[in-house]
Amino acid sequence: IAEVMRRHGVRATLFIANEPTHRGDRQLEDSWAPFWRARAAEGHVFASHTWRHWYFQGDPAPGRTRYASRRNEGTEVLDQAALCTELARPVDALRRMAPEAVVLPIWRAPGGIVTREALRMAAACGLAHQGW
Repeated sequence: IAEVMRRHGVRATLFIANEPTHRGDRQLEDSWAPFWRARAAEGHVFASHTWRHWYFQGDPAPGRTRYASRRNEGTEVLDQAALCTELARPVDALRRMAPEAVVLPIWRAPGGIVTREALRMAAACGLAHQGW
């Protein structure tokens, strides 16, 4: 896909998460640095898609949102600090690998599923949600 986009001069906002890859590793591991540097050099911009790519499943209390894996990796309740960390981790990893990458202050929830508290807390982290 990256080659086709490069060939046709397509620029995109790439929402990044630390997802498993076809190589058996994860896409925000250091071995992917050349790939991400090339995308930044092509003019793509980036934003968070969460670190673990889990799904938001409701708000158990004010200032809390439930976050769950669809791969049976677990479920947890995130507070403000934990949500900000979840959204910042992919961007921090990208910046270590491709310091020249342009990162937008937006995020996209996995599956496009959001909750009221996830939206509110993400906004307090300085990030606006970009839906599908």
